[in-house]
Amino acid sequence: MNGLNRLQQYIKEQELTGIIITNPTNLHYFSGFTGSTGFAFVTATSAFIITDFRYTEQATDQCEGYEVIQYTTTIMDALVDIFNDYHIHEGMFGIEGKFMPVDTYELLCDTLDERFNFTSVDLAKLRAVKEEFELEYMRKAAQIGDEAFAALLPQLRVGMTENEARIILESEMLQRGSEEPSFTTIVASGHRSSMPHGVASDKVIEVGDFVTFDFGAVYKGYHSDMTRTIVMGPANEQQ
Repeated sequence: MNGLNRLQQYIKEQELTGIIITNPTNLHYFSGFTGSTGFAFVTATSAFIITDFRYTEQATDQCEGYEVIQYTTTIMDALVDIFNDYHIHEGMFGIEGKFMPVDTYELLCDTLDERFNFTSVDLAKLRAVKEEFELEYMRKAAQIGDEAFAALLPQLRVGMTENEARIILESEMLQRGSEEPSFTTIVASGHRSSMPHGVASDKVIEVGDFVTFDFGAVYKGYHSDMTRTIVMGPANEQQ
């Protein structure tokens, strides 16, 4: 299941010839592809994933509704081949202006002639309204984080380092089905707890420390985000 139909409807509404997707997040959402090399080219009636030999089998399995193209020289050469095969010789094409590197854009312009024009599109808004299966994935990601934190608390000890606490928390999330941490896990204790983004360090957790945890799980590509602050031992009146 992917967002291809939603994307193709957008292409029709915007009267675009097609859209080139390079952002891994959008690539995953609109095609299902999770490889690290490749991009998509989509028109109102067809869709292609261009990747190398390492990911062709994976892309075929993941990308419902897409034709998988394995490039042997460069991705741009493969794109030109698609244009020639499907008689696409001009038009207005959407690109992710907020993400595409300047070098890639210049290469695209150098590869194609002046009959090809480009406009920046913001595909994030197409992902804003979640479908029911997405809500289920988000709830599951939140549940994983919640249960992992509950499992961490009995294991926390005065004398362990912030990094040791982080490792336990991340391990508990992985054991419950998280693909990876949602972002760099924050564990900040004592004087470091005043830092909103104090990533875990080798500081030892001491009696009376505030300890702030900011963490999340990833389930089927969807992220959760949770922040909790505890006190190691009895809280004093000020705390």
